[in-house]
Amino acid sequence: MASTSLEAERVRRGLGRLARNTRDLLLPKQVPRRPASSIGALEFVRDFVAASQPLVLTDLPVQDWPCLERWTEAYLLEQVGDPEVSVNVTPNGLGDFVDEQGRFVKPLEERLRFRDFWGQLQGSFSQTAA
Repeated sequence: MASTSLEAERVRRGLGRLARNTRDLLLPKQVPRRPASSIGALEFVRDFVAASQPLVLTDLPVQDWPCLERWTEAYLLEQVGDPEVSVNVTPNGLGDFVDEQGRFVKPLEERLRFRDFWGQLQGSFSQTAA
């Protein structure tokens, strides 16, 4: 009986270590920011898209990205409005991940009207800024 308990503890510790190592390996400590003109298509696809890593592109030329001026809150709500969208809800912004106890966790999927989702999203940004 004691050896079973000891083995379970070793497995639990090993899974916890695996979860920490995986998180440290896969999740950047900070999301990198790069001027759009400093990154080529190959580097972007290889280092960010294929690796599922986030990147904030800065200094985007407005003439190439009209959405930067067009996509205001009023515009989005007018264009999208009330259709339902699928939203993955998590306490920490992560999708599928391994938690501190080594458990694989999937987000809660909810269906919300876009207008309601947008309101919740804006509320979470306000709380983060405060």
